[in-house]
Amino acid sequence: MPFLSRGPAAIALAVGLALSGPSGFAPESASAAAARITVSTTSIAQDTLRDPVVTGRAPAGAAATLQVRVRGAWAAHQRFTVPASGAYRVALRYGRASVGTYAFRVVAPGAVSPTITLRRTAVLAAASRPTTRADVAKTWRAGCPVHYSRLRTVSMNHWGFDGRIHRGTIVLAASVEKSALQAFTVGISSRFPIARMREVSAYGGSDTASMAANNTSAFNCRRITNGTRWSNHSYGRAIDINPVQNPYVYRGTVSPAAGRAYTDRRKVRPGMMVASAPLTKAFVARGWRWLSTYDYQHVEK
Repeated sequence: MPFLSRGPAAIALAVGLALSGPSGFAPESASAAAARITVSTTSIAQDTLRDPVVTGRAPAGAAATLQVRVRGAWAAHQRFTVPASGAYRVALRYGRASVGTYAFRVVAPGAVSPTITLRRTAVLAAASRPTTRADVAKTWRAGCPVHYSRLRTVSMNHWGFDGRIHRGTIVLAASVEKSALQAFTVGISSRFPIARMREVSAYGGSDTASMAANNTSAFNCRRITNGTRWSNHSYGRAIDINPVQNPYVYRGTVSPAAGRAYTDRRKVRPGMMVASAPLTKAFVARGWRWLSTYDYQHVEK
């Protein structure tokens, strides 16, 4: 994502302040005039799973430290030696996967850079590509109703139950990809947590194992539960979301077993697909059908 501030003032900004001891920094002295540290930007907004890189200039050969402000105090985050050219390059890694605003600066003997403000954001950042045979190694076989060449393998960010951002992968029919991503965009903006998101081949192609792992998934060439016709999962047109929080309940059977704690749908907890949840509304508004009476995890189109 692009830096938000890249104007000449930000790019050329330097403070060249002289160290005045433990209490802080004093105005620049004549002898420190050459000891300047510049930064390429002072304001960044970035997908929290990506670490932006800041460049600048500092005294050649200086022992420099990238500092981050933690609980009101500056703390060392990364130490490096400025190259002989005086041009440095440093990645801002602190706070990765968290959403918030962080302050950084570069210090060296006799000099300190302007403060760099990094706003780590929660964005879907979806990346889509044609599905390969390897992607569906355990979930596709000859005789399936849809060839894997008509599917898309999509990676995206999502909130986890730990309050951090994670990246997952799902395999969908190309025909439903756009509307699904629009719905998941609503999900991440509303902080809807997803336990994990992996292609079912990671579980040997077993729907039972995938559900037990509380895995959100889509394509899996299989028959419907308690039936013989092809499931919409076989076409990549169905998604199961948080199976534990949204179990399949039919004639006394609860799948997965851990979902029994969530059979009372009146007691709404994080990750549950209920009529009032923004993620549920987003799918339904885009023409997806939610099996709201017994298969709470399941949406299809």
